[in-house]
Parts: sequence; structure tokens; C-alpha cells
Amino acid sequence: MGQLFLTNALITGNTAATGGSGIANCPTSSLHIYVTNGAAIIDNTNDELFVSNTQQETHGGTPTLHLSSRMLGGNPYNWEVLSSTDEVNLDNTLDQEIPVENEIDFGNNPEYTYKERASQLATVTISGNTGAKYGGGIGSNGDVTIGTPDETEVSGEKTWNDDNKDGVRPESITIKLFADGDLIETKEVTEADDWKYTFSHLPTTVGGQAITYTIEEEPVAKYDAEYDGYNVSNTYNPEKPEEPEEPDKPNKPEEPKKTTKKTTSVESRAGFYAGMALFAVFGIVLFRRRKQS
Repeated sequence: MGQLFLTNALITGNTAATGGSGIANCPTSSLHIYVTNGAAIIDNTNDELFVSNTQQETHGGTPTLHLSSRMLGGNPYNWEVLSSTDEVNLDNTLDQEIPVENEIDFGNNPEYTYKERASQLATVTISGNTGAKYGGGIGSNGDVTIGTPDETEVSGEKTWNDDNKDGVRPESITIKLFADGDLIETKEVTEADDWKYTFSHLPTTVGGQAITYTIEEEPVAKYDAEYDGYNVSNTYNPEKPEEPEEPDKPNKPEEPKKTTKKTTSVESRAGFYAGMALFAVFGIVLFRRRKQS
């Protein structure tokens, strides 16, 4: 029985008629997929991965499975069980070696940007293949190992520098995890978590280079954040009300200008005629008195 070892692999665009368009392992083989220098098994037709322990005459064994929850580079796969001959709990399946006790058909649904990143990190590509029944990309009756088993984690906690007297502390915060500057996951953290968080099962290297992890908190209104490694402390900084502006002093009203009434030419002529008429009346009266005397 043979063995296959791969690192930094992209398995995509393959198909199989029955199952395991990406990878299918028969009951004689074990499948170990690790996160460090592992694989991106994405965008294969119908499903991604098929494992079985179904005994077929002498064609059988005691297969084991180690399936990483994260793809090449560390982004989450978001695995889901498409079909199974028995109930499967993913929490008790991923990131650990388990015996294969039934047939399981897996699919996944990673975010588009995460798939792009994993594709860029791959140095081996398996694509465009067709399996007549099982195993489009890889179909094996021997053991298959992809990646190396070392991994790490990032843990931290939130400290609130306030007494929450104003009741503005949020019910949750969001922590972003970056690998070499690339966003690989976000996590919501609440008081129920004691304001602590852990990103687990992370790769230690990619392409032979150690990965540097950093975290960032999404801004919290009215709080200033400070970082100490992977720990975050938030100090309450309420907005101070703006002081009202002093009103402008009213301008002193201008004193009214003294005006001198000007006599128009019309008024002058009217006064002249009135004076002449009065003089004429006076002359007539004086003339009559002299005549009578």
C-alpha cells in the first residue's frame, strides 16, 4: 500500500460521478490533512471530500481521518456534512485524529476572499480531473498526508477601564485576526466569554516562513483602545458637550442725521404769488377809503 505526501496544495475544479470530487479515500487508507503547509480543497463539483470504512470483501481496513478546520494559510474552511451513514458532530471530528466509522461526504463554504488568498499561497495545483466513480482530484487506497501537524493559537482578553456608569459599554466586541497583514478570521467576544478569546488550530508557517499574527478590535464608540500583545484595554472617553458660543454684541444704532428742509422752486413761486395777492387786496382797500373821504 502506497503513501502520498503533499504540501501547499490547491485541489480545485475536479469532479467525480459518485463522491469525493476533490479527494476520496477508500477503506484501506487513512487521510491526514493538517493546517500548516496544508491544502485548499475548494470549488470542486458536487462535493469536496469523501471517506469511507465500508468493507468490500478483502478490500477494507481501519482508516483514520485528521481533517483541519482551516485551509492553507489559516482561513476557515466552514466544513459541512453533505451526507453520512451515521450522525456526525463536526466539533468531535475536525482538528483531531478519529477512526472512520461510516461513510461521510463533506462540502465546505469558505469566504471568497479567503479562497483567493489560499490559492495564491499554493505551490502545487491539482485541477481539471474526473473520477468515473470516486476521487476526482485524488483517489487513493493508500495513506494520504497533506501538510505538517504543527500548529499554534492566538489568545487574549479585553479589559474595560470604566465603571459603566453611563451604561454605554457594548454587549459584544469584534476581534480581527491577521496573518502577515491578511485578515483570516473575525470573532465576536462577549461578557459570557469573560471577555476572553482564542483563535486555535492556526498554521505556524507558510511557504517555509514563520507567520506573524496580529489582532485588531473594531472601534467601540466612546472608548479608546490600547494593545498589549494580543490583549486589548478600552478606556471610556465620553464626548464633552460643546460650549455654546457667546452671542455677538448688538451694534450701536446710528444716530439719525439732522436734515434741513429745502425750499423747492414751486414753494418759492407759491409764496411769491400769495404775497402779491395780499399786496393787491391791501391796495384796493386803501384806494376805496381815500375815494370815500
